[in-house]
Amino acid sequence: MMANPLFKAQQRALSDAAWLKRLFARVIGSREHPRGAVLNAYRRARKLARGPVQAHDALGLALVLRQLRRELTNIALEATQEAQARGIESAALQVRAYDPTLALATPVTPASTFAALWLAPLEQQEQELVGLLRLPGEHTTEILGDNQRAGLFTPAPLMIWAARALALTLQTAQRESWMILEAGWYKQAIAAIDERTTDCCLRVAGQIQPLGGLFKLHGTPRFADEMDWSPFHWNCRTSICLYRHEFDDDLTAKLRRDVEKERERREKV
Repeated sequence: MMANPLFKAQQRALSDAAWLKRLFARVIGSREHPRGAVLNAYRRARKLARGPVQAHDALGLALVLRQLRRELTNIALEATQEAQARGIESAALQVRAYDPTLALATPVTPASTFAALWLAPLEQQEQELVGLLRLPGEHTTEILGDNQRAGLFTPAPLMIWAARALALTLQTAQRESWMILEAGWYKQAIAAIDERTTDCCLRVAGQIQPLGGLFKLHGTPRFADEMDWSPFHWNCRTSICLYRHEFDDDLTAKLRRDVEKERERREKV
């Protein structure tokens, strides 16, 4: 007996969320994953920057930052291309679960667009660091930090934007692949439900909209009250699956029961 295609689509959406989490760890990094490519690039750059910062050499610091930008650009391009390929693959797998004969559109937004979004905070950081070093006084701790605090030369702003850009890359590739589908097709928000799921994503989990429609968002955090696709907020783990009503054999009801179980668990804590 063939598996329910909606079940396959929902499972692929959950798999996409887990895949993104692994990609974040490998490419961006975190406290739990300190060897991420972005974190490593910043560590190397901070070591190179110590000399120019201590010598008040603004030009030397600018050269270090320029080298960092080149390295981060390469990381961003490679990672967004990988996320785009995953989105195209996910779109195809979900469509084929319903009907192997259906064709897909070719995504039109290049991965480089999302790589540029990823790098958006870098220019402001460069200007702040070089501008500060040109001011009179000692700025080593303010720029590089110490054992008590992080300095301004930190990857934190870039890491947040990188996570959003990678999620957008995957989801946009998926959305654009489905643009050719005709009436009768819908999309469903599939949240990864656990103790870290936000109020916004608990509320939207299971919601169904036409492919061209907007999800209605409530709770916090959220970027807007209505959005056509995830991510719905910073570090969002909700994915989108391709939905057909005729295959919903209690699957949406089960998803909502899982949401209620999580809400009850939180009330007891």
